Amino acid sequence: MRKQLISSFVGLLLIGMGSQASAQQERGWQGGIALPHAMQTLEQWTNQPLWGICLDGAYQLPISESKASIRLSAGLNVFPGKEGSFSYFAPFVPRTIDLTGLQISGDIVYPVGATSFSVLTGVSLNTWFKSVSGKSGFAQTLWDGTKNEAGRPNLVVHPAGTRDNSVSGMVDNVFGKFGLRFGLEYALNEKIILVAMLQVVELGTDGEFLAKENKRTDTVNADNEVVTSYLTDFVGKKTVNPSWIQFGVRYKF
Repeated sequence: MRKQLISSFVGLLLIGMGSQASAQQERGWQGGIALPHAMQTLEQWTNQPLWGICLDGAYQLPISESKASIRLSAGLNVFPGKEGSFSYFAPFVPRTIDLTGLQISGDIVYPVGATSFSVLTGVSLNTWFKSVSGKSGFAQTLWDGTKNEAGRPNLVVHPAGTRDNSVSGMVDNVFGKFGLRFGLEYALNEKIILVAMLQVVELGTDGEFLAKENKRTDTVNADNEVVTSYLTDFVGKKTVNPSWIQFGVRYKF
């Protein structure tokens, strides 16, 4: 995915740089606020199509000998979850997944002719935080720490939906999750800009939403030894790339 993101950005950057004009865009600080609409790749985890907020602060400066500008920004994307049962991960077991992302990004912004419209494209580096509550959707066989009269370890079967699966914290790889951004802007006046933007961002895999202790299962070998294995055939196979369209407003200071 990263190679595709970088290739797309470089191509669009060259297009923007090649759009020549005598007038340059004004430089200065901006602030933005937007409401996101979750695409399926995000909604299937948070179970919320229309809820959250996207905030950012940015500095924009013109590109020499071009009508295009560079916008550098830092942002916060908050996606609260709603309890629900997920068709792929932990089927029929209600859970809630909240996601929060910190983002630094670089965009190329260039006007569309002599209109009030501008298009933008850019890349982002992201850090994600997760908060998961609910029960595990996988049955587990675990050693209870005791042995029977024959010295064989006692294994206990825990049906799906019986073990707690509360897990939270930062997803590994700080600002190492890449993203791609496409947007359309309309300037109402010299200060206020309306924005619609699509974002697609890496996060990790479905394994991020299952507590470590719920990924294991125990068996007993011929020597009456407990052998622990992990649910690698079921967990960590599905790539999570949240995407959303955000609608908002920017203000030039």
